[in-house]
Amino acid sequence: MEEKVITTKLQHNVLMESRSKLVLSGVKEVDSFEEDNVVLKTTKGNLTIRGNGMKMESYNNEVGDLVLNGDIFALVYTNDKENTSGGFFSRIFK
Repeated sequence: MEEKVITTKLQHNVLMESRSKLVLSGVKEVDSFEEDNVVLKTTKGNLTIRGNGMKMESYNNEVGDLVLNGDIFALVYTNDKENTSGGFFSRIFK
């Protein structure tokens, strides 16, 4: 019996509630997580979230859902093409 592999493109959605809760879908990978800076790979590019006291409420890497709590003050997207030459540490030690 032949096994079929079905790949689906994850939708990327962002829902912010009162700048204290962030609900994300389409998250492919969490590159780094600190209380004041979170770096994610999403289906729409890399996303950096800046804030204070951020905590991960939940993360489901199988479906790409992530929920953050804390004081959120910035969301910054960059294209994947800008960071194709390595991972997290190669970007730090350029």
